[in-house]
Amino acid sequence: SDLDLSIYVRNINDYQPQFTVDEFAVNFTEHTVPGTERRRLVDTIDRDEVDDLDDPPTPVCYYIVAGNDQGYFTIEPLSHLITAARELDREVEDTHIIIIKASEDCATPPLSNDSEFEYDPTDDTTLRVVIHVNDINDNPPLFVKDVFTGGVTTDADFGTEFMQVKAVDADANENAKVQYFMEGPVQMTLSEGMENIQQPPFLVDSVTGAVYLNFDPQKEMKGYFDFRVMANDSGGLSDFARVFIYLLREDQRVRFVLRQHPIELREKIDSFRDILGNVTGAIVNVDEVKVHETMDGRVDKTRSDLYLHFVDRNDNSIMEVNQVLRAIDQSIEHLDTLFKEFNVLDTQGAEAIALVRSGPPDNVIVLWLIGSTVFLGLMLLVVVSICLSQRSTYQRQLKAATITAFGSTESDLTRVTGPGANRVPNTNMHSVEGSNPIWMQAYENEWYKADDSLSQTSERDSLDENAVISIENQGDTGG
Repeated sequence: SDLDLSIYVRNINDYQPQFTVDEFAVNFTEHTVPGTERRRLVDTIDRDEVDDLDDPPTPVCYYIVAGNDQGYFTIEPLSHLITAARELDREVEDTHIIIIKASEDCATPPLSNDSEFEYDPTDDTTLRVVIHVNDINDNPPLFVKDVFTGGVTTDADFGTEFMQVKAVDADANENAKVQYFMEGPVQMTLSEGMENIQQPPFLVDSVTGAVYLNFDPQKEMKGYFDFRVMANDSGGLSDFARVFIYLLREDQRVRFVLRQHPIELREKIDSFRDILGNVTGAIVNVDEVKVHETMDGRVDKTRSDLYLHFVDRNDNSIMEVNQVLRAIDQSIEHLDTLFKEFNVLDTQGAEAIALVRSGPPDNVIVLWLIGSTVFLGLMLLVVVSICLSQRSTYQRQLKAATITAFGSTESDLTRVTGPGANRVPNTNMHSVEGSNPIWMQAYENEWYKADDSLSQTSERDSLDENAVISIENQGDTGG
């Protein structure tokens, strides 16, 4: 006979609970009372099949096995809820990472914070929990310096950005946004020629902290300005600093030539300025950093030109270049290490460099002057040549016209006998224009009819009137 036999395979607990993900993230808020915030972690699965004949599922317990050395967090093994056991501070540590292990052995928990434990991503019984600490606006903005100093030359244009104030906020995101404002009036000290300048003389960008010139500096202006600036965040927390701005001439700046690219120099320029100020005992302000220009106007990208001006701490006056260079020379032993670190090649007044830089325009002016001189010289030669030519012509005419009156008696005009006795002016056989050096207008045909006609025609004649009268008298005597 046939017998139906059903065989049931009874499950045994031969698999450990497993996490379905390798990493899980939760958020906690800083400065919250411990225990008030709880976060449930992801569940595990068990590969053991469960049927109706089996007992209820074995409970799974979670334990912190690594990453909780300072005891910031606790976990409830059965409920799988994680809680902050200590007050968190995002500014101290914004992210915590702990390792959770799932186990069915709730009676014997594994060692927690085992320093030898290493997280293995292939081990599905462990979970890497990343805890992010949320920020609250608990920190005010702080200026990087209590006092900001800067300078602007009297050659600067209206609207020039010449310095920047800066504050930092330790908070994050929106809580870290800082706005800048001028606080109170602007004081002017040791001022000359600034009675009618526009108020306020400076503007501060509320977002960047950049300071802009709000008036037109003049050559005769002197003095310095003093005002307060405020940094304010979105929560109303604020900080204050003082700003000193010195008005200086272009020739009061000192140029340092360094063998560094401007980008590299800007990253550590504060250190250079602070050490230079400590050694010389002056307030050192950075005016400009740019790529080096040689004396012939070429650009050398391997070097930088650093422009500084120095302020006397005693009276807040701008130090002249010769004073600065003298102070540097006197402290050269203390500055030797600094100059070697920054590869300082040369130190000199900025005004001299400005004159050298004006070389190319001066060359153009010189060439223009040379060309103008040559042109005027040629014009002078032409004029002199024309004058000499005209002088020669007039001398010939004058000689021919006066030869009888002041010279030889053998001229045709003085002969009273012979073929030329009755010859009168303008009866020359060559009396056409250009054929005779003495070109005269034609005489009237009846000029001899009256004595007065002689004087009338002589006005249109280039001959000396005395010569004509002398010829007529000689004719009458000969008759």
